[in-house]
Parts: sequence; C-alpha cells; structure tokens
Amino acid sequence: MSEILHLPERLDFDAARTLHGQLLALRGHPVSIDGSAVRTGGALAAQVLLAAARDWRAAGQPFAFAPSVALQDDLERLGVLSEIAQEEATA
Repeated sequence: MSEILHLPERLDFDAARTLHGQLLALRGHPVSIDGSAVRTGGALAAQVLLAAARDWRAAGQPFAFAPSVALQDDLERLGVLSEIAQEEATA
C-alpha cells in the first residue's frame, strides 16, 4: 500500500524542505503525492519532486503523482511536469 503525502497550498522553500524530509523517511516504499491543494509551486519543490520521481522509479518503487491544475502549470513552465507525472511502465 502506498503512503500518501498531501502537499500544502504553497510549495515554497520551507514546504520543499519538509517534503524532502518526508520523502527521505519513505524511501524504499511506494508513495503517492497528492498535490490537489497546491496553488503555488516553487522551483525548489519541483527539484525535490523530480529527484524523488527519478529515485523511486530507478528503485522500481511505485511513484504516483496527482497535481492540481495550478501545480501542473507551474511544473510545465519549469519543464519538469512530463517526467514527474509520467505513468509507470508496465513490465
């Protein structure tokens, strides 16, 4: 069963630090990121999410991501949405 992380409304520096710590604690376990409440996403949080998506997928662990429209827009502008939100490949 996946652990669900609920992202805050504002993904600023402090939220990115908190998210990083939460993700470190969940390393090695399936994770689902619920970004439905996010209204503003920052570049540092985008880096944390991108690194997590890469790490989880490289380890063969499920990584699900459900962003809000605002977060999708912010991540698209930063050029990282497609990699963070990519679907799991089927074996």
